[in-house]
Amino acid sequence: MSYRVLFLIVLLVLGSIATAVAGPQTSQVGQLNEQQLAALQRWQEMTPEQRESLRERFHQFQSLPQDQQQRIRDRLKAFRSLPLEDQQRLKKRFERWQALTPEQKQKLRNARQRFQQLSPQQKRELRQELNQLRQLSPQERSQRRQELRQKFHLRR
Repeated sequence: MSYRVLFLIVLLVLGSIATAVAGPQTSQVGQLNEQQLAALQRWQEMTPEQRESLRERFHQFQSLPQDQQQRIRDRLKAFRSLPLEDQQRLKKRFERWQALTPEQKQKLRNARQRFQQLSPQQKRELRQELNQLRQLSPQERSQRRQELRQKFHLRR
């Protein structure tokens, strides 16, 4: 799942909370289901700044074309069906991605594009090499990375 899609999923999740708590009146509270009540509680625990940020993201989602919204909903459904451990792993990856500078993100996009251009055999070899890298000391790892860049014509 791409990081952009994961970001959009986060938007959808936040948007679903906003929809569930879009301002129910006291008389409507008795008509809310358990999920909506939990969302309402989370909404009430948010700071005004968090609520505003959530509203903005919800409006961003609403401004997307319907087909894109549906793809996001489908991916959200798939995400929610993952084991909790996998969800947490993806959330951490998303947070790391968000922390990167635009230059670092572009560098990673370029590396992915170069990887996609490798033959299936080269991809398998590179994956094997990268798995072996994890077993090396930091110094050995650095040296081996340089060798791999040359072998697979990857620029840094």
